[in-house]
Amino acid sequence: MDSRGDLYIADTLNSRVLRYPRPFDNINNLRPNLVLGQSSFTGKIQDASPRNMSAPVGLAFATGGHLVVSDSAHNRVLLFLRPANGDFTNGQAAAAVFGQQDFITTIRSNDPKRISSPRGVTVDVDDRMYVVDGGNQRLMIYDRITQAGNDPTPALTLTGFNAPQGVHSDPRTAELWITDGNNGRSLRFPAFGSLSVNSVSNLAVGEALFPLDLKVDQNSNLIMSDLSNRIGFYYQAQASVNGGNQQSRNLAPGMIASMYAQGGKFADDTVVASTATLPKVLGDIEVLVNETPAPLFFVSTGQINYQVPYSTPIGTPADITVIKKSTGQVLASSQANVVAVSPGFFTSTANGRGQISALNQDNTVNGPSNPESRGRVVQLYGTGLGLVSNQPADGAPAPSGPLAEGSKPDVIINGRQVPGADVLFSGLAPGFVGLWQLNFKIPDTVHPVNNITVVVLLRSVASQAPPVNTVISVKQ
Repeated sequence: MDSRGDLYIADTLNSRVLRYPRPFDNINNLRPNLVLGQSSFTGKIQDASPRNMSAPVGLAFATGGHLVVSDSAHNRVLLFLRPANGDFTNGQAAAAVFGQQDFITTIRSNDPKRISSPRGVTVDVDDRMYVVDGGNQRLMIYDRITQAGNDPTPALTLTGFNAPQGVHSDPRTAELWITDGNNGRSLRFPAFGSLSVNSVSNLAVGEALFPLDLKVDQNSNLIMSDLSNRIGFYYQAQASVNGGNQQSRNLAPGMIASMYAQGGKFADDTVVASTATLPKVLGDIEVLVNETPAPLFFVSTGQINYQVPYSTPIGTPADITVIKKSTGQVLASSQANVVAVSPGFFTSTANGRGQISALNQDNTVNGPSNPESRGRVVQLYGTGLGLVSNQPADGAPAPSGPLAEGSKPDVIINGRQVPGADVLFSGLAPGFVGLWQLNFKIPDTVHPVNNITVVVLLRSVASQAPPVNTVISVKQ
């Protein structure tokens, strides 16, 4: 599409390029109004010349609406200049040729200035042209193409591809994308200013069956076609973990989860929910879990804390998508495993290690400066309990009566199991959203120190994995 909304098509086997004027405004009269590469809409001359093409494949626009076309069978790229305040004309002659010494030569070569079977072509915001030299499995980069003249020397050449086909320059970031066909992926490279110093790809995306072409949308999300007759949309990834232990990537219904951006960003500002019942849109951000809006605790540039909806099915991966609500823009999307329970404790370090977030029997905070005595009760706080009785609505605080109880766990303290009768409560903490509360009596046999290890097995799932330890503080 050009800046006016006109559609240009490389009609490869008819050896021409056709233009359709604003097709969505002329849906009932889709007829081309321009032909390039042939003198008329009915002719087909394939001899190499400034006016004739043989097999056009790639199209791109330079500043000013000038058009470049890769002519694969003639092993060249043609530049058509659009007159200032004017238009192309049918059968117009090209103004410059790239990859051949003149308009009539069609030599296939691996010479540094020659092109063999060019495929995709793109032009960046500085009128720098990138051509996929398919026959030589390389990328040719030409500087200032509207001023370069005939047969210029490439400013830079990138190699190491296996059957490249498509190329695209992101107009927003100036980053470069190219398909790497036989490797089933697309590669991203930095903008030319960095590329000339370090020509190493900074991202590979794919697992596709021979990617053919690619573009990015206005938010730099990748769109890629491949040989399996499909178009894939790729978004920035997110990684969701247990909000308590910050380790497990298994989510459970109703739990508190922490999501982290994997390369992009979620929001411009940090916003914290200010109501007892959590909102499902916060700071213009919405999180969808299998299309169900999730209650939000907190959103920031790189992190979102949310509650997994209780209705999320167990045993199948959930699609988790972050949306900018006002525009519908997809900010991130990935899948996460959903299981029945995923226990994990919050800790004073906020990383799931060390001192557990716990209260003593008198409701003071447990810790090295305030240990609890043996034979008394401690209250531990975590998340990942799964489905419970008297279950509240998504985002609503847990009731204080009757209590929302879940499965009773096995509590292992300092390597020994706490008697079942001394595990007094396992359920949602009243007045909180998604917070698991576990009350148990400290055995008299526990050694009185400040780092007594506590592990919980909830339906045989451990609250943390070695070598990570979570502890409480015990005194005589």
